[in-house]
Amino acid sequence: MAKHITLSWGITPGAIFNVSVHAPTMSAADRSEIERIARKWGFLTPSAGDWTGPESSEAVQAFNNEARRDGFLVDWK
Repeated sequence: MAKHITLSWGITPGAIFNVSVHAPTMSAADRSEIERIARKWGFLTPSAGDWTGPESSEAVQAFNNEARRDGFLVDWK
């Protein structure tokens, strides 16, 4: 069964890309794993609900690919 996570972009002043994270049914271990993958590709993950995205679109795509390979269903809004 895929581990579902919904991410949505929001732009804040200063051109920092905030990402809202919604994964209400994800276990603590799965949340830790998706955050590890996100950090690997340049996301900052200071809290479970709000991340800062990387500067490159290639890093976002690499994150998506790795997360999906690891069984996560990544849904961008």
